[in-house]
Amino acid sequence: DGFAFLLVDRLLRPGGWIVFDDLNWSYAATRSLCDTDWVRAMPQDVRETTQIRKVYDLLVRTHPCYDDFQVLDGWAYAHKVRSSVADPAGIRSETVYITRSQPITLKRVLSRIKQAVTGN
Repeated sequence: DGFAFLLVDRLLRPGGWIVFDDLNWSYAATRSLCDTDWVRAMPQDVRETTQIRKVYDLLVRTHPCYDDFQVLDGWAYAHKVRSSVADPAGIRSETVYITRSQPITLKRVLSRIKQAVTGN
């Protein structure tokens, strides 16, 4: 997952947004996987680690080319503001929204992306 972010970062232009879904996903929390032999054989910390959250917290939020970090309903957004660490840095911001969980539909996904991009 971390390598995927590094590849996307190289392709994403300044002004673009990166979206992470299933921020709190883990092997242990996935019903279809948690009882399989290969998941049970994993060390507990690997089974229970929220891997996408780790990528977001350790790689994305600390990356100097991103700001305007937003977390909403298990999704995370980051705005790429510059292409190189050599570019001057501005003020970084982060917004965390805590809301009630609702079923995910395509309409809600598109609405979230629009909200993250436009701020509306």
